Amino acid sequence: LYGTNNVNNCSYYCHQASGVGLSSVTGSGTATVTLDDVAECDVLFLIGANPSSNHPRLMKNLVELRRRGGTVIVINPLKETGLVRFKVPSDLRSMLKASEIASLYVQPHIGGDIALLTGVIKALLERDSIDRAFVAQHADDWDALAEHVRAMSWDDIIRNAGVERAMINQIVDVYARSKKTIFCWAMGMTHHVHGVQNVQMIANLAIARGMIGKPGCGLLPLRGHSNVQGVGSMGVTPKLKQAIFDGLESSFGLTLPTSPGMDTLECMHRAEEGKVRCAICLGGNLYGSNPDSAFAGKALRAIDTVVYLSTTLNTGHVAGRGRETIILPVLARDEEPQKTTQESMFN
Repeated sequence: LYGTNNVNNCSYYCHQASGVGLSSVTGSGTATVTLDDVAECDVLFLIGANPSSNHPRLMKNLVELRRRGGTVIVINPLKETGLVRFKVPSDLRSMLKASEIASLYVQPHIGGDIALLTGVIKALLERDSIDRAFVAQHADDWDALAEHVRAMSWDDIIRNAGVERAMINQIVDVYARSKKTIFCWAMGMTHHVHGVQNVQMIANLAIARGMIGKPGCGLLPLRGHSNVQGVGSMGVTPKLKQAIFDGLESSFGLTLPTSPGMDTLECMHRAEEGKVRCAICLGGNLYGSNPDSAFAGKALRAIDTVVYLSTTLNTGHVAGRGRETIILPVLARDEEPQKTTQESMFN
């Protein structure tokens, strides 16, 4: 209604690459699985993610997967202690001895993920382990991808991936036998210049064995905030889907800008240059989410007015103040303005 499309959400600093990459493959930026599917899979790839710190709810699912004979393949340059063994607080056996998580722990070069995944697809092609019926029916331009992968030399793949061919063969041994595989990933895949291509290559690997579109299989980006997917899907983005754009114009009688809106980082750069007069922040911590705190603080201090709508105080309210700052307290979604009983929350 204010006539600006400089509107962003927190995914521009996390899973925006996942949304773009998945949309280019499946037509939607959402995951293709639910947690119920995790209970059915026999192999789970965990790529560039550390759920032991950031998604602890998933850890019980991984322990249960291992207990029923499944395989967890961790791909992460860093050896995360919690992905080797983990104590699930709600599980007495796990708490006593700690549960083994990774069946196979693969440590590629930082940025070597595409080369590694290319190597896995190349080995699948060489073993004739591609689901040919699936790719023929559901995949566009598969032959072009296969030709590109076949043309890659093993020497180049191994050098760029930082993973020996024997380890790649171990991955393929497991994946080629799997009936139901789920691929999970997080910031270790998206926080790259080629983050979108990383996600697309994960999807290519899933397509190669027909691991999309059936129970117990699919693509699962490990997102953070409880409704980060929804906020992007309903239009809190600098570029609206055409149907939403047309609906806003017709419903409110507006003429909206058609020029590209600024993403989060571009907004921060323009703020640093003194070209942003007002910023309205609904939740989150824009100061704290920027990796360069000195830059973030300088940019936010250069804004005439910064308005925060927040459920709790955070560092951004101190170090991310504008020339004038307004902090408005708001209720969390499950918070009530008066004393209440636990039972009343369910009425």
